[in-house]
Amino acid sequence: MGKKYYGETYFKPYPSGMPTHPAIDAALALATKNDIDTDQIKEVIIYVPPKALSLSYYAKPFVILDFPHGDAIFSYPYTVASALLKKSMGLPNFTEEAIKDPKVNRITAKTSMVEQEDGVGLSVKIRVKMTDGREFTESKGPPREWVKTPITKEKILQKFWHQVDFSKTVSQKNAQKVLDLIDNLESVKDVKQIIRFLVV
Repeated sequence: MGKKYYGETYFKPYPSGMPTHPAIDAALALATKNDIDTDQIKEVIIYVPPKALSLSYYAKPFVILDFPHGDAIFSYPYTVASALLKKSMGLPNFTEEAIKDPKVNRITAKTSMVEQEDGVGLSVKIRVKMTDGREFTESKGPPREWVKTPITKEKILQKFWHQVDFSKTVSQKNAQKVLDLIDNLESVKDVKQIIRFLVV
């Protein structure tokens, strides 16, 4: 098979579909820069990529059906609303309790989507209108830094420990053993050595 192997190296910082990432980045930027009180939001407008309204299931009104987690991770309105409300984005944003939170659903109910005529790729713009007349706008494009600068090991480890802590199914001790084995993967004779530390 050869000696060189190539694969997609994009590291997803958020546990949701890739198209939502620019929208999440924009929402988090808005929330942190302006300390937005979500109770005072009048309207949220998400300017989605061209043709998204007709072709992308990410650009549909947010409705909770039989699989709330799937409904949320593939939704512009939900991920934006959750980022604005929580001012963070991680696994806790996608629990069933978080998805059904009346506060986040009040925001999604005030959310509309408009296609950007001059949009590029997965670029998204968000405009938040407040009840006092103020407006906040932020635009973000798809994360491309990974093309030239691979993700650091530190960030990968941060996400790993976030998942361990959230899951509450793998002990810290076993999680560290997994990392130790992966760091010395060439000497691991059987991957079952790794898997057994990931099984409850």
